[in-house]
Parts: sequence; structure tokens; C-alpha cells
Amino acid sequence: MCYGEADKAVLSDPAYLACFKVAVNPNLPLILDLKKAGVEVCVCGPSLHDLGFKAEEVAEEVPVADSAMLVLVNKQTDGYASIPAP
Repeated sequence: MCYGEADKAVLSDPAYLACFKVAVNPNLPLILDLKKAGVEVCVCGPSLHDLGFKAEEVAEEVPVADSAMLVLVNKQTDGYASIPAP
């Protein structure tokens, strides 16, 4: 789950160009490799909004979640554990 400043890592190439003046989002190949390995990658919709981005600006490979908190609660219900980053 990406939220906060990490949302910028999942922007589409055109949105990444507008934000960083770099033509290709260098994070997308890693995200695709993670997905191929079975890792679920998504981004928090409200967090995107707070940063001024629209869901349409996210790379098509990355689903936009209704809320990072809802995803976290649902995953914990499924037996996953949350380990907050420092």
C-alpha cells in the first residue's frame, strides 16, 4: 500500500513527467516485478487527493484503494500483521 509521499512512486509516465520533469517513471518496472512475484501493490485514494493527484494519473497497473486504513484492517482480518515503518 502506498500512501503519503510514496503515492508519487505509482504515477503514470505522463503524470510523473508533469511532476518531476522525467519522461519515464523509474519505479514502474520494480512495481511490475513485485506484482509478478505476487505482491499486491495499491495506492490510497484519499492520500492521492491530498497530494493533488487524480486516480487517472496513477499507472494502470496499480489499483486505487478507497482508503489505506480499510485495506490495512481487511488484511489484518485475513491474518496479516502490520509493521509500521519508522
